[in-house]
Amino acid sequence: MWHYITPSKQQLLATMQKVEKMIAEFCIAPLELLELPPLKETTYFYERTGKHCWERNGTYYRVDVIFKLWKPFLTVAHADSVEMAKKHQFQNSKPFPYDLSDAELLQQVRLALHVPEDESPLSPVKRFANACTEKHEKEYEKTK
Repeated sequence: MWHYITPSKQQLLATMQKVEKMIAEFCIAPLELLELPPLKETTYFYERTGKHCWERNGTYYRVDVIFKLWKPFLTVAHADSVEMAKKHQFQNSKPFPYDLSDAELLQQVRLALHVPEDESPLSPVKRFANACTEKHEKEYEKTK
């Protein structure tokens, strides 16, 4: 049962997807995008819609929602390894209201990802190139 007059589920999902796009601009998605397995039927609505996970500097990130009595809050959750991410063992960062402006949402994403103010978002081509380079470096390290 949805307890909020505003936002609607669709409005909250739209904001969460906007935050996911902002995260993606600063992260490298693994070549095989980590699709988290669905949780139990009793979990919140977004858990069942599926989440995406991105990697930045060895840390995995996803958007989570925290339901407060008066309104939902968002958080950029992080896991220190892919194994922890697959087990849904994420730590929440500082929660923030869903109804911030785009600039304020971007600031929250930058804080959660520890992105310096002078760092620009990566283009999709650059993200893909970085992901390929990182994968080959890991494979090379294994051969040593």
